[in-house]
Amino acid sequence: MSVDPFSGPDSPRVRFGAEMRRLREEAQLSQGAVASRLGCTQTQVSRLEAATRTPSKSDAERLDRLFGAGGGTLFTGLHRRILARPGSPDWFTSWAEEIEPTALVLRSWDPLLVPGLL
Repeated sequence: MSVDPFSGPDSPRVRFGAEMRRLREEAQLSQGAVASRLGCTQTQVSRLEAATRTPSKSDAERLDRLFGAGGGTLFTGLHRRILARPGSPDWFTSWAEEIEPTALVLRSWDPLLVPGLL
């Protein structure tokens, strides 16, 4: 059983969601109102707050502009900490920021695996 490094209370992804919820509630905005200002869905806002979705760089930048917290760099700083996984290769940062959010199809080739029933 593997443990998700982003599931603990000290993880940057959990802090990102907690700060987002705190600032949204202080501004007395609903998740739907924040979603319309960010140009996304209410489900995406909910998943960001619950730390079940990794925010993109553009999500962080738009949240900094929306809330203006931490001198306008709170969410971008947390986003950098999310991507700065210890021991991860350098190529992964660009993969997470650029390629993964725009992916439409995931394909896998497993020559030793036979999926489904024979």
